Amino acid sequence: MDYRVIEFARSLPTAFKYQNGHQKLILKDILFEKVPAAFFNRPKAGFTMPFQHWFRNELKEYVRDNLTRERLKNIPGIHIKRTEEIIHEHMTGKWNRYPQIWKLLVLSQWLSKNQRAAQPELLNAY
Repeated sequence: MDYRVIEFARSLPTAFKYQNGHQKLILKDILFEKVPAAFFNRPKAGFTMPFQHWFRNELKEYVRDNLTRERLKNIPGIHIKRTEEIIHEHMTGKWNRYPQIWKLLVLSQWLSKNQRAAQPELLNAY
């Protein structure tokens, strides 16, 4: 952002920017005529990635390729049969298991890049 915009914003009285728990008043005043009122009156929401959908569709092959039985065997302490059931439940739409799948993908990739750390005797040392 241009430093002059920041300087201008900092020079404005607080009441112009924040009033009765409402923030960004100037921005809202400017956009109110151009954006529907419902946009301003809705509760604040975070930004989420549609992994649930992606893992069943666009990233389905990626998940299957990276969480094969062979790769799951490289994850110490994992119950392979139950993990395959979790993946199947997600892919068939029975349950949303994307959080578990995401963690497995990250762990599997980390282990494959850090082979030495993946050795069971080293894991027990921590």
